[in-house]
Amino acid sequence: MSRRKPKYKAKSSKMPLIIGIVVLVLALVAAGVAFVPGLLAEHDEDTMNTTQPTTTQPTTVPKPTTEPTEDSTEEITEDPTEEMTEPPTEPEQDYFNPLTGEKIDGPATSRVFAVTINNIRPAIPHYGVSKADLYFEMFINDYATRGLALYYDINEVSDIGSVRSQRYNFTDIACSYDAVAVYSGGSDEVLNDMKSSGVDSIYAEVSGGDYYYRDQGRKSSGYSSEHCLFVKGPEVKAFAESQGISVTQDPNKNYGLTFGETSSAAGGEDAAKVRITFNLYDNYKITEMIYDQESGLYIYNQYGKEMKDAIYKEKEGFRNVIVVFANVTNKGVYHVADLEGEGKGYFACDGKIIPIRWSRAGDSDTFHFTLEDGTPLIQGVGSSYIALVPLKSSVKW
Repeated sequence: MSRRKPKYKAKSSKMPLIIGIVVLVLALVAAGVAFVPGLLAEHDEDTMNTTQPTTTQPTTVPKPTTEPTEDSTEEITEDPTEEMTEPPTEPEQDYFNPLTGEKIDGPATSRVFAVTINNIRPAIPHYGVSKADLYFEMFINDYATRGLALYYDINEVSDIGSVRSQRYNFTDIACSYDAVAVYSGGSDEVLNDMKSSGVDSIYAEVSGGDYYYRDQGRKSSGYSSEHCLFVKGPEVKAFAESQGISVTQDPNKNYGLTFGETSSAAGGEDAAKVRITFNLYDNYKITEMIYDQESGLYIYNQYGKEMKDAIYKEKEGFRNVIVVFANVTNKGVYHVADLEGEGKGYFACDGKIIPIRWSRAGDSDTFHFTLEDGTPLIQGVGSSYIALVPLKSSVKW
């Protein structure tokens, strides 16, 4: 029995439908109706090869009202906005007075001036010592001590003195700090020693400038003439420059001093009063440094009285007190401390005191101060009083 082949059913043609749709679209266009894509989306895309007609009315598609979800494959980005930022500025550099650690306006290019200060009882009060950055006191001959006041910027000090003659150790110290020595006379031996050292110097009574004067009011009140000679800071600096002496310094010069708001003495013994007795060949001179808690300074006392600057009308006070023990011998009639090598000392600051050591490698080296274990001494920011005392001297507090 043979199978009959099945009859295949003919597929219905879509052509009449397409023709009808095209006719409808053309009719709508002719009537001015906009053609919107998507109206024919229900029909097979394979059958739609007709180009979209151009219309006179633009078609807009509403923006989505919700943010895209994580499942969305379309990345929405915003146009980058350039941030307006100021150009970076370099941090301001701090500059410091190398003798005190105090801030100054620019690099430390001023040259130090070292002025001899008359210090015997008939010569006080001083002028300008309250403004000294470093003030050295030492025996010079017989019973007398004399001062050497160092100023980083002598322009800031109106009057200084009274000024007296040069001594060997003053030349040593001027060498240490590459200072301009300011003095009034001296023996041939001392002046020849200063000349051979190469120290720049100004004899305070050489004519050619108005940088010095004799205080006639002081003289008329009973002071001897040698106790009435003073120099004026700005004028003495200008005079030095007029003589071809450099008044500037390398800002990187190392003066051997280290400063901090808290000093190395912070953990030391209480020392509200430091009594320094200079003792040489049974010659005695007593200096007392008395701590003033309100100012944070040790006030200079001698001859049974508080030292008060006659020009600036303020007490002579120092943040730091340093005592240097040195071997003192005689050279002619002068007492001379051996300031090379090393030795012991004391350091007081902010009402506390500790033992220290000092060293100086040569006549052109500055003093270096350390703790007993060799770590650098940190001084308080501010001025310093430095006593150079013979080995038999004493310090009590």
